[in-house]
Amino acid sequence: MKLQRGQISILLCGLILLSTAIISLGIFYFSTKTLPKLSDNSQTILTKSNQGGFISDGVTSFNFNACRELRTFLFFIGYPRSGHSLIGSIIDAHPQAIVAHEYDVIGKWPQLNSSRNGQHRQLLYQLYNNSRYHAVSGKRAPSASSSNVYTYHVPNEWQGKYREGIKLIGDKQGGKTTRHFRLDEEKSIAIVDNIKQKLNVNAKFIHVVRNPYDVISTAYIRRYGKRQIDSAKQQEYIANVDMKKLRRIINHFFADAKMNWHLKDRLNDTVMDIYTSNVITNPKQQIHKICLFLQLPCSQQYIDDAASIIHTFKSKTRNYIHWPSNLIKMVAKRLQHYPFLSEFTYEN
Repeated sequence: MKLQRGQISILLCGLILLSTAIISLGIFYFSTKTLPKLSDNSQTILTKSNQGGFISDGVTSFNFNACRELRTFLFFIGYPRSGHSLIGSIIDAHPQAIVAHEYDVIGKWPQLNSSRNGQHRQLLYQLYNNSRYHAVSGKRAPSASSSNVYTYHVPNEWQGKYREGIKLIGDKQGGKTTRHFRLDEEKSIAIVDNIKQKLNVNAKFIHVVRNPYDVISTAYIRRYGKRQIDSAKQQEYIANVDMKKLRRIINHFFADAKMNWHLKDRLNDTVMDIYTSNVITNPKQQIHKICLFLQLPCSQQYIDDAASIIHTFKSKTRNYIHWPSNLIKMVAKRLQHYPFLSEFTYEN
């Protein structure tokens, strides 16, 4: 049966209207469809991939029930390139501790205000997510040992995961945390107090201390130059240090030292000094000391595994730049103002 032109037009219009209705219904359905709602106690952890996206771990999820025994929030204070990464990685390897790598708690806490899961819950999620990422594909991953001089992977232990009730959570961000306090001490203290109140925990601080001449030298090299493989070029670089720039870094170091000395006085026994030289020479004793301070149970197996990643070689970056005698003496004199620095010399 042949259709008339008018009938064909009507049929086409009907088909167009039907298609439009179907498309509209589809758009409405998908725009109102919600993702499965996470429970109050768990959240799937997304791990950052090498391409910058996020992949679901597929197995590990963070459960708030694991935080029922949480009693300590850990901060680091100190100076860049002093050994915070090593200490943070060792504590993160404890089965009842989670320590993120350079998350920057004080800087990011105010940004979590409008979080749908609550400020404190999102903080816990993100700290664990950070710890998990670095254990899988970051600085604490087993593969990192093949590409770096230093590895922060503790074999046979619990980096990026947990076994029992979590007793401690925190962030390895030393130099930057001190800078936050320098910029606005009262605001930073208020953030610490807010976190303590929201999580119902105590706050503790680890102050990592390395020979100041090495800290200053490393800061200079990283900012203005680099170590040279060729010995002749290295000698040329050592001789051509810009004294004005070196003085600037010296002043930054002592500004941090002054702030840390003030924080030690203000925060009292919640701050512990850890000297990287002592960790290198007597690692097992120092690991046990850290556990006691943080009130973490400390098995011999954990101590042995954590101590196994500590190198006995002390890096003396002061030898990679030229230190004129007048600056050596100036630094030595200023070190005497701070008891936790007074024993250091250019020679030791």
